[in-house]
Amino acid sequence: MLPSWLEWANAVFLHLSSLLALIYLAKAYGVRRALFITLFVTGASIYVESLGVKYGFLFGSYDYEKAFGAKVLGVPLTIGSAWFMIVITSRILALGIMKRMELPFVVHGIAYAVISSIFAVIMDLAIDPVAYVVRQYWVWKGDSFYYNIPLSNFSGCFLLSFFIPIRLFIFVTLHTPIIR
Repeated sequence: MLPSWLEWANAVFLHLSSLLALIYLAKAYGVRRALFITLFVTGASIYVESLGVKYGFLFGSYDYEKAFGAKVLGVPLTIGSAWFMIVITSRILALGIMKRMELPFVVHGIAYAVISSIFAVIMDLAIDPVAYVVRQYWVWKGDSFYYNIPLSNFSGCFLLSFFIPIRLFIFVTLHTPIIR
C-alpha cells in the first residue's frame, strides 16, 4: 500500500501520461488539432462516465469514492486523463498494426476502431482491478468472477473505445493529407 504522503502520485502520473499523449499528437498533427482531439476525448469520456455514475449507463452501476482530484459532472478529471491516455495509446498500437494494410476507407476505419477498442479493453483489464480493488477509487454495485468488476464495464469500455476512435479516424483523415 502507498504511504499517505504519496497519495497524490497516482493522479499526477495520469495527468503526466496524458501530457505525453498530447505532445505526441501535437508532433503528429499540429497543436490545434492535438488540442481539439484532447478536448474531444476527455470531454466525451467524462460525459459518458457521468452517465455511468448517475444512471449505470454503459459500465454498470458505480460511484467514485476517494478524492481523485477535481470533478466535472461528478467524474474526476483524472478519469478523463486516464481515458485520454488509453485512447491515444490504443490508437498508436492499432495504427502500427494497420500500417501495411490496404483496405477501403470505411473498412480501414472500422478495423482501426475495433483493434483500438480491443487494446483499450486489454488495458482496462489490467488497470481496473488495481484502481478498484487495491486503490478503491470507485465502488461497483454488482458482482462478477473478475475481481467483482461487472462485465458490463468491459463491454462499455469497448463501445466507448470504438466510438471515440472512429470519430478521431474520420476527423484526422478528413484533415490530414496522409492517414498512415
